[in-house]
Amino acid sequence: MAYKSLRDFIEQLEADGDLVPITRPVSTHLEMTEIQRRLLAKKGPRLALTHKRLSLRICSRRSG
Repeated sequence: MAYKSLRDFIEQLEADGDLVPITRPVSTHLEMTEIQRRLLAKKGPRLALTHKRLSLRICSRRSG
């Protein structure tokens, strides 16, 4: 399916329950990577790291 924008894609993930928001502080040095690595290994949901202290919003990707 083609999406008009990244926002449309993220909204669809949220609607499908396939995007989990993480609002607590997460260290961008190792912790963020480890959380995503574990979820990818379990074919878990995608993450949206949205804590206000981060200067960017991060949405993880799932392969396959």
